Amino acid sequence: AGVNGFVIAALLAAVISTAATCLLTTSTIVVSDVLRPLLGEAHATDKRMLLYSRIAIVLIGLFSVLIALHAQGIISLLLMAYTVYSGGLVIPVIFGFYAKRFSLNSSGAMGAVATGGGLALALKLSSLDGLLVICFPVSLLVLFAASRAAVHRGQKEIQ
Repeated sequence: AGVNGFVIAALLAAVISTAATCLLTTSTIVVSDVLRPLLGEAHATDKRMLLYSRIAIVLIGLFSVLIALHAQGIISLLLMAYTVYSGGLVIPVIFGFYAKRFSLNSSGAMGAVATGGGLALALKLSSLDGLLVICFPVSLLVLFAASRAAVHRGQKEIQ
């Protein structure tokens, strides 16, 4: 009985550690790679970034719990994650190899990832799996449009 309890406690600790790492990593990426450039260095003090990271952890955690409650099991959650991943990243990654040729930049890539992934998530949660293919052209359109808009605002193209 003691060994069984020890194994169960070790498994639970591994699951909690993994969940904490995922939440912390996601919040750090959102705050440092998305929010900090939007705020600018003048408003991005360490104290504010820490506060924003804590808020992001809570919001991402709540969002994750809502998605987990909606899901039927771990396999459906994995399929949803792969759908969001491919809907958001396939187009920016492929066209990232040709960023110079097409005058693309990070603003376009971030917009394409957010739009494609968000649309894939919305379609998957709405059980509209037959429409998932539209994530790719929408992501492509946003990639080019946001890149052009950022160049007009003064952001440099990828050199």
